[in-house]
Amino acid sequence: MPAPAYTEPPSPEDEAEKCALGKFCFGPVLSLGLLNPIGLGVHGRINQHFGFALDYQFLPSIAVSEFDAGFSLFSLVGRWHVGGSAFFLSLGFSLQSFYAEGEVSDPSGASVGIDASVSVPQLAFGFGLLGGKGLVLGIDLAFGVPLGGVDVSFDSRMPNANSNPELADAYDRQQRDIETFVEDTLELLPMTFQLNLFRVGYLF
Repeated sequence: MPAPAYTEPPSPEDEAEKCALGKFCFGPVLSLGLLNPIGLGVHGRINQHFGFALDYQFLPSIAVSEFDAGFSLFSLVGRWHVGGSAFFLSLGFSLQSFYAEGEVSDPSGASVGIDASVSVPQLAFGFGLLGGKGLVLGIDLAFGVPLGGVDVSFDSRMPNANSNPELADAYDRQQRDIETFVEDTLELLPMTFQLNLFRVGYLF
């Protein structure tokens, strides 16, 4: 009876590289950065050379003139870790959003709320550094190129012009000002950016 073939046991280094799902590591990652400063996501690494990142990042409401405004960014990207290293190139999709809410009033003191939001679908690409397993630290820079036209949506209704023409006119002016601001901003910024100055997480 022939002796069974000898197989070399895995080295401690090979065992250390294994994740909870073999060669697939994933886990939560917290982010701090610019333009959307606070973020939470799920990142993964597949077979050392590839990875992904699903992130939601946002700017809490801040007072701008008479309005409360904020940003948010949703992104889903794939990553190629060059040579299986911490350095990666990324490509995917992102959705940059902006919202503002406040009130407009007429000379008599009558007021009405106005809520506006805009979402910009984008092609996202970037580069950065992130570890592959266990406690991971990183930094990265991503750019977003708008994929099409952008519409501003208003969740509030213009007052009835017959019952209060002055308030309706004030609402209309504010609505046009918001639309102009969004259009001018997008013309000045042909692409957006997200600089993640600090990433920390744990990949299982």
